Amino acid sequence: MGVMRVRSPSPPARPWSPRHHGAAANDGPCSTAAGVDSRLSWPVTHSSPSLTPSPPPPSSDLPPPPHSATAPGTPRRRASPAPITVTPWDGTGNEPMPPPPLPPSPRRPFAGPPPSPLPPLSLCAGVHANRNVVYQRTMEDTHAIHTPFLDTPGHGFFAVYDGHAGVDAAEWCQAHMANLVASLLRNPPVPYATVPEILDLAFVRADSLLAQVPVRSGCTAVACLVCTEAAGDRRVLYTANAGDARAVLCRKGQAVRLSYDHKGTDPFEARRIMDAGGFLLNHRVNGKGYRL
Repeated sequence: MGVMRVRSPSPPARPWSPRHHGAAANDGPCSTAAGVDSRLSWPVTHSSPSLTPSPPPPSSDLPPPPHSATAPGTPRRRASPAPITVTPWDGTGNEPMPPPPLPPSPRRPFAGPPPSPLPPLSLCAGVHANRNVVYQRTMEDTHAIHTPFLDTPGHGFFAVYDGHAGVDAAEWCQAHMANLVASLLRNPPVPYATVPEILDLAFVRADSLLAQVPVRSGCTAVACLVCTEAAGDRRVLYTANAGDARAVLCRKGQAVRLSYDHKGTDPFEARRIMDAGGFLLNHRVNGKGYRL
């Protein structure tokens, strides 16, 4: 499993209030571990209404993210699970999770370096990998660090690819995924497509392209995109995942889950897999080594 840690220094204190986009991008370190979902967190300043749809069910090995109030004993379930999820999250630690994606906007956030009043964002990234010698004969995980991203200072793309039954698919994603995301951001398929929609499409296209490569291995993936939005007054972290790769935010020493694991042990995910013509063996999609 590869683990990526991304840190950004805290700027001078400034007033801010949560938006439905996420939380302040310079609020603290961000850890990305192999295992996640597609999520939006982190902008700064200016208040706007916050919406409160239900969150995905929490995983057992990390504390659940903050959520809106619900009647005691009411289970939280996804309405229609999918292999790739794009969900925004308000990262202050006190607000509900998750609001819906941003509506189409007349602003294009990646039209070039924004005229930002904020100082340049410094990004630091570190990686640690563990082959798990008990169960794996070879290292099957890869990672990618791209900063600056989109030729813009303060923008970065970070990803971990957890290979299954080989390293070929993980290496393909390491070589091509960032370019695929950048291409879609520069030339969105529809006018004013939101970043979560772009990340969702990038994962779908990557899976389609991998199907044309003569390899039988697969991989899960988690990616983080750090950027300054077009208005120049918000720094934002977007996270995306497929499979059981996970993104975790470290805030003041506390681990906060930013994503939803797609696992065969999840009854909703198991039903989606079987409805798509697949099967589960030992809680793995078609056994082991196949793409989601």
